[in-house]
Amino acid sequence: MTRRTISRRHILAAIPGALAIAGGVSCSGDDDDESTPTAAATTGTATTAATGTATASATATATAQALRLVPLAPKELGAPDAPAAAVSTAANPSPAGPIISQYAAFGTTAAPGVFPRTITHATGTTELKTKPVRVLPIDSGELDSVVQLGLKPIGYLDYNAALMPPHLVEALKDVKTVGTLAEPNIEAIAALKPDVVLTTKVRHEKIADTLKAVAPTIFGVTTGVAWKYNFALHAQALGRESEADATVRAYEDRIKKLNAALPKTRPTVSVIRVLNNNIRYYQRANYSGTILADLGFPRNASQNVDDFALLNQSLETLGQHADADLIIVSPTEGPEGAFYKQMLESPLWKNLNAVKNGNVLVVLDDVWMAGIGYRSAGIILDDIAKHFKV
Repeated sequence: MTRRTISRRHILAAIPGALAIAGGVSCSGDDDDESTPTAAATTGTATTAATGTATASATATATAQALRLVPLAPKELGAPDAPAAAVSTAANPSPAGPIISQYAAFGTTAAPGVFPRTITHATGTTELKTKPVRVLPIDSGELDSVVQLGLKPIGYLDYNAALMPPHLVEALKDVKTVGTLAEPNIEAIAALKPDVVLTTKVRHEKIADTLKAVAPTIFGVTTGVAWKYNFALHAQALGRESEADATVRAYEDRIKKLNAALPKTRPTVSVIRVLNNNIRYYQRANYSGTILADLGFPRNASQNVDDFALLNQSLETLGQHADADLIIVSPTEGPEGAFYKQMLESPLWKNLNAVKNGNVLVVLDDVWMAGIGYRSAGIILDDIAKHFKV
């Protein structure tokens, strides 16, 4: 059978620049991209989402092309222009383009919803003989996808319900746990007899062969900045392209409405994550960064960079990296975290313009940083709408 990949250009009706960062996602579930996956340079619009085969009927092929599994570019969603992201000067940067371009090769030759199918993904190919029902996500973005696509996971990692959004707590009711993100329990995974396991190469490449021996496993490249492309891959693995199309279009509609309602001159935004003993300043190539880009928010100078984040920063760096018209702060240990409280009492924090003007938005870490999916994106958009009273 000849593999025929339908390009994202066809899927998104020839949207130029859709891969570029626009304007010019508990710690264990972080959209953490400190280890950069090897990637080829991006050479154009990525191929992704709906694919067809040379032998598929004309109707099936047309249906595949009509489905939208990745959203339109920010400009097409009504986002105002914002300063382009600067090139990172970090020693080991994680720019968006080289990561996203890898998804061009991923997907399936099967028509939407048709099984058996073979999925091409970040560690090779996986055959799925029937439509998966028993699905095991072993990271937070994968969990969000499974729930959004209408399935209840058969298992998940150890988690702290106090830090999770209600929709995920409900989805995990009576669901067995299978260890931690760093050390999934292979025996527990095998005992659940999953039809498919969903994860990413950046998380579990070292145990890829072990996971594949237990169950068919689909690997995205990484978390965070690739969340929209991971969702498209998950939808194809689960044969739920139609549900995914509905999700993507609902997201687009919400973004369009917010872009029309938000102030025409957007305030600059700073995103900081407060861990248990240091600060992380989030730049553009991460989960929350892509959503803020969809809404056309400019970033402060040190964060307007095509990279993941400035890591392991001390309180002394607040004046250099934190300030903007609006500060969005995410405490990993919640509002009672000792280091977070220390930051709030710091004169450097109190002297920031956004703090003095009362323009600080405190958000749930398991949504803004670890949600990495459309369910959590909806909460992020709710937070933005509430803050701006639109």
